[in-house]
Amino acid sequence: MPGSIKIDDGSGNYTILTNGGSLGSDKTITVPNTTGTMALTSNLPNAQLDEIDMWVVNTDLTADHQPIIDTYWTRHSGTLINMPIGTGMSVSSSGHWTFAKTGYYEITFIANVENDTNSNASEIFIDGSNDNFSTNDRIAYARYYGSDNSRTTYLAYTIVDIQDLNNDKVQFDFNEVNTSTLRGGTNDFMSGVIFKRLCNT
Repeated sequence: MPGSIKIDDGSGNYTILTNGGSLGSDKTITVPNTTGTMALTSNLPNAQLDEIDMWVVNTDLTADHQPIIDTYWTRHSGTLINMPIGTGMSVSSSGHWTFAKTGYYEITFIANVENDTNSNASEIFIDGSNDNFSTNDRIAYARYYGSDNSRTTYLAYTIVDIQDLNNDKVQFDFNEVNTSTLRGGTNDFMSGVIFKRLCNT
């Protein structure tokens, strides 16, 4: 005999929702004895990342770039690299980045830097705006201080809530302080950015 689907009010009282038809045994859905709202699957976190993109700084930068404009960015490619997943990011001539979908994004700015003089420093920033860069805030910051010809890789990291694709944007800055080089190239990921959409907003 086919099973049935039942709703349990939490106190052992059952209401038959529908005949299960081909069910081999009874199935029970337990509803807590309280008031609440059921979530739609569209409001739940994604089961997988549906937007991932990686871009590299395509040449050495030996001066301040605040922001780093589109000319110096190239989407990452190479063996086993197939970007983007999803629609992907886009960057304007003014260095402002537009997101493909609303949602929470993890952003990582990776800098490979060489100091060209003693007692020198370099800085990287992520700036965010919710009005298409009429105004902006510095939302992530990292600094390296080292001796002549010293090299390191460091990063700035943040998570942003993108609600308006026309106005919610980011940009990336490099401040060489004295004489430092942000190392770049198209063959290797020396310096660049990684975007991951984590879930819906």
